[in-house]
Amino acid sequence: MTIQYQLANGAIVKPAKDCNCVTHEGPHWLHMDRLDADSERAEYDLIEAELARVEADGGFKCLQHKSNINHRMVHLAKRAMRRLQEKKRIMQSLQIVRIIT
Repeated sequence: MTIQYQLANGAIVKPAKDCNCVTHEGPHWLHMDRLDADSERAEYDLIEAELARVEADGGFKCLQHKSNINHRMVHLAKRAMRRLQEKKRIMQSLQIVRIIT
């Protein structure tokens, strides 16, 4: 997959590789962002599946279980927010307005 950036001045550029990894193109921070986003998505899917099972069984029968799921969702949302804030910080520092994949 070819990665390009659109910069604030409108230019489209191909980012330089900044690591020795052989598993990805482009900068390492962007690769790690994708891995983290995939991990967040997988965790979200697990929680959704658990909620579907609970609903199929007639709803929560234990407040501790409900509290645990709520805690996991909040933790996941905070993790995603931190990841996106860091991605925004990096993109702003590099004057990237769009990542083209």
